[in-house]
Amino acid sequence: MFSNINKRLRSIFKLKVTLTVFVILSITLAFANFFILISLRTTAHGQPESLLQSVFLIHFHKNVSVFAREDHNKRDDDLHKSRGIKKADAVNRSDGRERIRDELRASERTPETGHFKTHSKVKQITSHKAGKAGIMFKDKISEKIRPSTRGLLSSNCTAWCRRGNGLKPPYLLTAVLLVRIYRHDLAKLSSREMIQWLQYLRYAGFQHVYVYDAYVKPSESQRDVIKPFVQSGFATYIDWSIHNPYTIQGTQVAAYQDCIDKFGRDSKWQAAIDIDEYPFSPRDLDENFMSRFLDEYSRNNPDVSEISMKNYLFLGKPIDDAIEPFLVARIRRRTDKPANPLVKPIYKPAAIAWAQVHHNGMKTGSSMDSPQHMLRMNHYWGARLQNWGDDTPKILDMTEPDYTIEPIVKRMKQCASCFGQDGLYVTRWA
Repeated sequence: MFSNINKRLRSIFKLKVTLTVFVILSITLAFANFFILISLRTTAHGQPESLLQSVFLIHFHKNVSVFAREDHNKRDDDLHKSRGIKKADAVNRSDGRERIRDELRASERTPETGHFKTHSKVKQITSHKAGKAGIMFKDKISEKIRPSTRGLLSSNCTAWCRRGNGLKPPYLLTAVLLVRIYRHDLAKLSSREMIQWLQYLRYAGFQHVYVYDAYVKPSESQRDVIKPFVQSGFATYIDWSIHNPYTIQGTQVAAYQDCIDKFGRDSKWQAAIDIDEYPFSPRDLDENFMSRFLDEYSRNNPDVSEISMKNYLFLGKPIDDAIEPFLVARIRRRTDKPANPLVKPIYKPAAIAWAQVHHNGMKTGSSMDSPQHMLRMNHYWGARLQNWGDDTPKILDMTEPDYTIEPIVKRMKQCASCFGQDGLYVTRWA
């Protein structure tokens, strides 16, 4: 009898142990599932909430980055093979661009933490009456995007930022601009881009600019935009609206001829260019590079009265202007050779018989092309050839990355106050 009781007690004990183990395992699995679910949650800003998720995300992004880098390298190799470029040559070409990007990335780190500065932006559209012109819109960017460029008039920029202020003729180098700024321009070249262009010419070494404003509507007039440059002595404003509707000969060429006739005696050299055309020297990125170029070129070619800048097109969909305000930094791919024979001239006004857009009629001297390694024209067409849409395989195939102008952009950003309050980030049309 006692043996039967012992057997029953042992059976009951085994059953209890089995149930206890089952309950413990069930509870453990439930906690494990709950922990995993919690680990896979993220905050509203996309940051991991747990150590497990952090480890998972680091491993995931590392693998994705390696895969993307390998895919990018493969596409570069294929492109180099199709263009007959040796890999070693391609690496040598990219070294300079990598160095420039590293310098710019370093400059974007905060000195306190070494982390990259954040550029969170908020766009607000406000409207106000503009007299009889109707409604005029102004784009505003939040204060968070501006601190690194506001109020930074350093000693490094005063040497070029004030060039032309109070300077009297004769000038070594001037420019003439025929322009119309209007809201429906598909290229979106606003008053802001014109101010950038004027300040770039200052950096390059131009001493004066003659602005011929061919506005159609009174609300398009750039007189008030140009006024600070006129008051400082860097620009002359000419109302050219009477010469509309636009024709090449009746509006553009007529402006160039008028400038030669009225102001030509005040300039030794002059350039006739548009606000999307930037004279650029790949070998000399320091301020006043145009003066050094003209000095060297004139000494070596004393009989030359006109120097033609070859036309390199910068193409592709621009970067958002709220992220990068400078036109020349928003479009970063260029043709690997001159895109067409439509050069732009730098000429001695005293040697010109009659003006034209690309080649002037000469009274004396000769016309020569500038070697592109010394001076070329960066022509920022953007998405024009892709009907203002996204980049196409054709555009990518005919262009290559070019970051060589970015050191100049960096230096110009150090002088943000020279562009007026919020001048870099506010799109203006008048």
